Amino acid sequence: MVQEWGCSYQLSHTSQSFDRNGGTGAVFVSPSDPSCPPFAQSPVDWVQIMGAQSQNGGYVVYYWVAQNNTGSARGVGVNIAGQPFMVFQAP
Repeated sequence: MVQEWGCSYQLSHTSQSFDRNGGTGAVFVSPSDPSCPPFAQSPVDWVQIMGAQSQNGGYVVYYWVAQNNTGSARGVGVNIAGQPFMVFQAP
């Protein structure tokens, strides 16, 4: 759990792997209070945050991973609710 703005957050899982084709993914975030704001940010252009939707007292963060044409495996830590959510992609 990580505390931001006086709120604690817990992720349903902390990583996701994709094949070279990429695709969409989602992670459920459980805040300590339903009024705690959702937030997510990607430091790279090949992982895009698509938005968040309220669900069951928390929220789901949706993201998109681009096709990997680099010829190399890659990975990045995306900031979801103040925690590093790791995205890995095969070459």
